[in-house]
Amino acid sequence: MNVELLTQGNLKVVEKPVAVTLRGQETTYVKSSLKVSSTDNGAIYGYLTFDSPSGNVPFVININEIQIDFINALQPAECTELEFKKKWAEYEWENKVQVSTPITDLKQYVEHFAESMNIKLMTSITEADQKAGFLVANFYTKSKFQEDCLINMSIEKTADLASAPGEPPCVRIAGLIRLRAKTEGMALCVGEKCKTQK
Repeated sequence: MNVELLTQGNLKVVEKPVAVTLRGQETTYVKSSLKVSSTDNGAIYGYLTFDSPSGNVPFVININEIQIDFINALQPAECTELEFKKKWAEYEWENKVQVSTPITDLKQYVEHFAESMNIKLMTSITEADQKAGFLVANFYTKSKFQEDCLINMSIEKTADLASAPGEPPCVRIAGLIRLRAKTEGMALCVGEKCKTQK
């Protein structure tokens, strides 16, 4: 029996599983080592080939694609305002995500976003910001591979005009999250993670 693994993205098989011979009703485990070079999403797929004692044509079983996401472990990191501005000007890969949340308090949403993403909130939020109904905040993060990502969030409170007649308009938060990174994979992966934060 032989397991052949193939990869997509910045993954590379460095140690292939060894071929094994099994008796009837016997089980075994096979291992493979992969090298990961960046935070780009990747996939592993392949096939299992085995011969029967009768010597007929080998059987082939396809292994379903396994999606790999290396962006799960973002880490808060330190960055000065000057470094942030310099990197923002240098990094060419940008991604944009619309804000979608049931939270109606600006400060609460920004702090919730930073905590749930496990990223560094660089902007201090004042009472004046809260009263203005508009807020701009910067965040900074690094991956396990030390690839960094800059995040800028612009949000505001808006009145939902679709409220029922006679009732006060519902307040909601609307806005845009912009991300910049040195690599396309980092910008796309962190952007996808932002979309899941409510």
